[in-house]
Amino acid sequence: MVGLACLVAIGVQVNSLNIAWFMSALESTPAWIFLVCALFLPLVGMPISIVFVAAAMRFGTYMGCLLLIIVVPLHLAMALILTHKALRRLFFIIWRRDIVFLPSLVAKRPGFWAFFLSAAPGIPYMIKNYLMALSPLPVRYFFLVAWPVHVVQALPYLFFGEAVRSSNWWSFGAGLGVFVLILICMEVVRRRRESIQ
Repeated sequence: MVGLACLVAIGVQVNSLNIAWFMSALESTPAWIFLVCALFLPLVGMPISIVFVAAAMRFGTYMGCLLLIIVVPLHLAMALILTHKALRRLFFIIWRRDIVFLPSLVAKRPGFWAFFLSAAPGIPYMIKNYLMALSPLPVRYFFLVAWPVHVVQALPYLFFGEAVRSSNWWSFGAGLGVFVLILICMEVVRRRRESIQ
């Protein structure tokens, strides 16, 4: 995240980097191809940050946000389907037993674990989704908690994409501001959890 922010800052400040070629490539890509890529590439490991920076560069902040709100639950649904239809069967064929991630912990506090797994820093986006799908989380927690958490976590990338698109320091500052707010909220949740224990 910090590295991406530095690259965006350099791209906004230094015109000699000339990202016009990337912008023209994005703009010449038909919207439906971009949407298909945004839908399926993260399933196989493409970083979601790149998808949403590119979405803001291609469509702007507002349409990028709409794309984000639509695509995230589809990613969750596809992770759930792929995990239950393919990964669990493959695991059962190889090891002759079912795989369930964190069964006893998740069953006791599903809301907390849905938030924790979807908000955990450093774990790639789709790995989080696959881990949640492998856990015994009820589907309502899987969607109603993970969806808004993923959307909020992706907002800085939209602002960074808009900053590159329009060479706008305000958008860059907004992205950093949202990122700092996310870090503060994570720290508050961590301390609250420690105080409860």
